[in-house]
Amino acid sequence: MTCKEAVYSEEVLDYIVGNYRGEDYILTLYNPVCYMEFDSIQGVVYQEPGSVTNETIEKYGFSAIPNVYGLMSQEALEASGVLRIRRQPYLDLYGQGVLIGFVDTGERVNRVSS
Repeated sequence: MTCKEAVYSEEVLDYIVGNYRGEDYILTLYNPVCYMEFDSIQGVVYQEPGSVTNETIEKYGFSAIPNVYGLMSQEALEASGVLRIRRQPYLDLYGQGVLIGFVDTGERVNRVSS
């Protein structure tokens, strides 16, 4: 699986990790499908769910595997607290007129093959 496939896959877990000990340490510790470094401090690890157990999570300090929600799903809106805020009668918070941008420099993608 390529890094691009891992990023878009719903079958792969992704989470942010500290990169204080360097890339080689991350690759040895997590044995990821893919690892992308943000900077010298953090990166994203992509792993197949079968390689992550409760013991792994406890050992490396994760309290739960993150949930992934689809765009505008009711679960996501409820979990994030958006619906609670929208119920306020004097607020008009529905996101109209909001522009969000992401800047991707395209730098530093490390591919790990199995």
